[in-house]
Amino acid sequence: MDQNHRILVEECLKGNSLKQKELYDSFAPAMYAVAMRYANNKLDADDMLQNAFIKVFRYLEKFRFECSLGYWIKRIVISESLKYIQLNWNSQTNLVEINDFPIQKSENDALQNLNYQDVKQLLVKLPKGYRTIFQMYVIDDLSHKEIAEMLNIKESTSRSQFMQARLFLQQLIKKEDSKVS
Repeated sequence: MDQNHRILVEECLKGNSLKQKELYDSFAPAMYAVAMRYANNKLDADDMLQNAFIKVFRYLEKFRFECSLGYWIKRIVISESLKYIQLNWNSQTNLVEINDFPIQKSENDALQNLNYQDVKQLLVKLPKGYRTIFQMYVIDDLSHKEIAEMLNIKESTSRSQFMQARLFLQQLIKKEDSKVS
């Protein structure tokens, strides 16, 4: 456990505004990047980050150092980003049940040959439901069980959405490759 973070938290809880600013300044850039993965634009990411840090400071006294401070804050940012998304979802971004889509495996998984930046550029083209689950699973390293709990869905729905996101990405890659050829 990082002793500096423990001291920082203790000082924040005492109401030390300089330490509160230090905590924000230390974590905000990385957490903004997390929010941007879920946001449609910078204004949405700003709102997500602001909501998350309001929660961080509101619940800081409940932080028990059972994990790193950064991990705890990241979970809050993800949670607040998901809440923000859910408030703004429309009928086109709803998650679908596993039986609604036949899952077909591709022999040549096109995603295996991409780097992070390539995938990041393609992610914005995914439907929001697929993108959210893909990001939570691949980028934020959450299990399907954790995703299901956070989104209030079944684990099988999370798995299905992830597989469909991969297939959708593969189709996008094939489409891009055919434009280049």
